[in-house]
Amino acid sequence: MRKLKKILMGALVLIALVWLYFHMSTRGASTFILIDQAILNQLNQTNSTATVPQKILFASTDWPIWNISYDQIDPITIVDNPEKDYLLFVFPNETRAIKRFPTNSSVIQLKNGATVELLIPSNVNEFMWRWNRGRFLECHKEVVNGRKSTYQRISLSFIKRMSEFQDFLVKHNATAFLLFGTLLGWRRECSIIPHTSDIDFGMFPSEHSDALIEDLSSTYSVIWYLGKPEMSFEMSFYVDGVNVDLFYLYERENGTYTGGYRVPQRQRIQFNYPKIQGVCAVDLLDHLMFVPCNVDEFVEADYGKNWSYDKNKFVWDKDPLNIEEHEFYSEEEWQKVFKK
Repeated sequence: MRKLKKILMGALVLIALVWLYFHMSTRGASTFILIDQAILNQLNQTNSTATVPQKILFASTDWPIWNISYDQIDPITIVDNPEKDYLLFVFPNETRAIKRFPTNSSVIQLKNGATVELLIPSNVNEFMWRWNRGRFLECHKEVVNGRKSTYQRISLSFIKRMSEFQDFLVKHNATAFLLFGTLLGWRRECSIIPHTSDIDFGMFPSEHSDALIEDLSSTYSVIWYLGKPEMSFEMSFYVDGVNVDLFYLYERENGTYTGGYRVPQRQRIQFNYPKIQGVCAVDLLDHLMFVPCNVDEFVEADYGKNWSYDKNKFVWDKDPLNIEEHEFYSEEEWQKVFKK
């Protein structure tokens, strides 16, 4: 009987060793990325050496790490779906999403003398910029009522161009977030509304620069500029034949607003919103996009509580619930407002 037990125990140990070998050899190379903001800030300073705290924060695609004690690190899980253009960093209470980024290899020495080989974002400034806008919001598709046609006017493949447009602004430290019907499309359908004919982004006037305007003008086909950067400014472009509008979101008492213009009448109007509660990241058909964190408040400001109902003939300057009428311009004044 004892001999049989020994044989069984030996067999179990052998099976365990074979499983461990197979598991370790097939799970691929692990990725360890330093995401500790304090250390990244130090490393980003010229001629500065990072002082490593008792514990450092970094993320990995593969936990556990067999040769590192957990009293030395705060481990965060990375979700890397190759079909998506971003990585997810999963914390206990939230998830952050960052557009895929290049890295450099580095070695960090811990307090106890142990070393960890890991990756550091090549562009630390951009990584932290995106991190601060990276709180991830899930999309929960709603039942759409009242739709008469599912014909897709803007091809869903255009989302890639939207992503490129957003990245273009990031190079100028500007945040392009979904707005108006484009934001509604993400919130309601996790997609682009089939019958929509344009794409709308918002941006903060504090991120305006002459270099950005010049770069936009030389890269995209400009339709027009309306207003001034300090008030009710908007830009319209053609991107692969699709109209893309960029509106500045201004602060006002107890809220925010974007401008709009009835061009034939030479009139300025205003769309009023609540205060924006930061910028968050979302998935739009495998591409990372920015949105106001308080999405529902913005959607309800435009479309009311019944935003799940699809209105096929929505009139942009009549149907929104948050329109405020403003001045008409003379022909002479209009020359300063309207530019092509």
